Amino acid sequence: MITSLSYLEILKKLKIKELRNFQREAIEKGLLNGKSFLISAPSGSGKTLVAELAMIWQINNGKKVIYTAPYRALCNEKYERFQKLGSLFEFKVIISTGDVDIINEDVFEKADVIV
Repeated sequence: MITSLSYLEILKKLKIKELRNFQREAIEKGLLNGKSFLISAPSGSGKTLVAELAMIWQINNGKKVIYTAPYRALCNEKYERFQKLGSLFEFKVIISTGDVDIINEDVFEKADVIV
């Protein structure tokens, strides 16, 4: 489990120096207080950073995270990204796309993030 960090400390660790308006607005309106959001923005605009901040906050508060994507290739891409985040923030990530027939329940139980 990751230690308690402020969102500024998280951004510093991620080497993010500036947020886009919608990212800042999500934080200001309660993203890191457990509020839910639906964010609609173009590809490459920074939606995943908002998801990552929410994910880190949830894990920090003892919750598990499920990240879904419509394609296996995208699941694999996000899995690799989240693995790097897991190394940085000390949480465990697994992937389950149907490629593996048997996944032990213990694996799911020990994971913080399931892609």
